[in-house]
Amino acid sequence: MKYVFYGVMVLVAYGLGKVMYEPLKPALLGVETEPEDESIVSITVESRLGRITEKVDLTNVDPAEFPEKITLRAPLIVKMPGSLDALTLEPNSKVKPISMGPDGLLVETTLGGHQGTIAPKDTDFAEGVARKRVEIREKSLVAAQPDPEPAPQPTPEPAQPEPVEVVQQEPEPEVMEPEPEPAPEPAQPAKLSSEEIVAAMQSYLKDGKLKEFDFEQVSNWEARPEEESFDGEMFQVGVASYEEETILGKKTIQALALFSEGQLVKWVYAQTKMEIR
Repeated sequence: MKYVFYGVMVLVAYGLGKVMYEPLKPALLGVETEPEDESIVSITVESRLGRITEKVDLTNVDPAEFPEKITLRAPLIVKMPGSLDALTLEPNSKVKPISMGPDGLLVETTLGGHQGTIAPKDTDFAEGVARKRVEIREKSLVAAQPDPEPAPQPTPEPAQPEPVEVVQQEPEPEVMEPEPEPAPEPAQPAKLSSEEIVAAMQSYLKDGKLKEFDFEQVSNWEARPEEESFDGEMFQVGVASYEEETILGKKTIQALALFSEGQLVKWVYAQTKMEIR
């Protein structure tokens, strides 16, 4: 029985040694281990110069190296500055990086100006910074290359004049050219009347093509008299006002239907100009 007890103790001591060896390894061997800095990441970028690996320190990025847009990898709640209304952006949404702070990366929606803070690791911010650095380096190399000198042109030999026989010709009768026909006026883009705009909006919602709200929620329909500019393009605009329950109670929201060349092309919120799916 005594030998069995000793055998059990040996097995227990062996197991404890296996478990505690890694934590005690630096002290036993005199090796100091440095903690891995998660704020520094290495990104490999394919470019015209080949494969380039950039080390990006997420705590120290020049704003000139910020990408124009980045993609979310996690949901993010954003708000309008000074407002209580909030939106939740789903992963794969595009946002614009604004600045890096102690709480994380401040981003803004591409339409509407809603802002929120997110950890850089929950976006492709590091990849965007690496690509931006490579683009800046490529542009500087192209600008530094001198323009090629033009090839010298051969000097032509002087041509020997040949004797020219002078022939008297009678003048040809003057031919009257027909006057050109006026160019046809360009066709005007199709425009809808106010009734046609309202009818098109109602038909669109009755077909269930919009998920944000349905035909039954709309309390008022109208068409604006003049075209309006959105993202540099002119559209005819229809307005559908509907009721929706929010965290602040029931609220009336206006949705704009944008028409181009007589076709309803998309819906946006009247306040934020964000597209409605």
